[in-house]
Amino acid sequence: MADAETHTLWDHISGEAFEGPMKGNFLKTWPVLITNVESELSAHPDTQLFSSNFHSLKMRLMGLLSGLMDIHKGGFIPPNFYLSMAKPIDPRLPKLTQGLGVIVRKHTKYYPMDQIPQGGSITDHFGKRIMVIDRSGKNNIPHAAWKNTDEVPMQLLSRWYGFAFMFPNCEIYERNRGKD
Repeated sequence: MADAETHTLWDHISGEAFEGPMKGNFLKTWPVLITNVESELSAHPDTQLFSSNFHSLKMRLMGLLSGLMDIHKGGFIPPNFYLSMAKPIDPRLPKLTQGLGVIVRKHTKYYPMDQIPQGGSITDHFGKRIMVIDRSGKNNIPHAAWKNTDEVPMQLLSRWYGFAFMFPNCEIYERNRGKD
């Protein structure tokens, strides 16, 4: 992502300038929480849902293939996908581990789903602040907020290989080390 005024290149997730005259500065970010239709309508009954009936041939084939291969249970990555990545995958967790990654400037932390109790929450020290990762909603999708303010930091629900690729030195939350 580049701006037209200074031609600085910006990271589209963290908001950090990594090349150009604004290098080292940060844009203000707005987190987008991942949810599903049922949870959104439960929390905001006036939400309008729009759907398209268009499905390209490629989308139809992928849907058929995913159904036949039963790939939605544990995740699926096409053969040779990793060859397209510029560096090896971080081996600290299994590559298809699902979790919530939190990004606050240069501090990043990954919360694997198996460390966040279904229907519950965890409390963790994140830098000098305390964060609550909650998974008690109808859809069990975790989201992070600062304790006492309910402000929401930048966060991504993602597989380990993708988050660790973008943020290679991120911390990994372990329940026995955090403050539950």
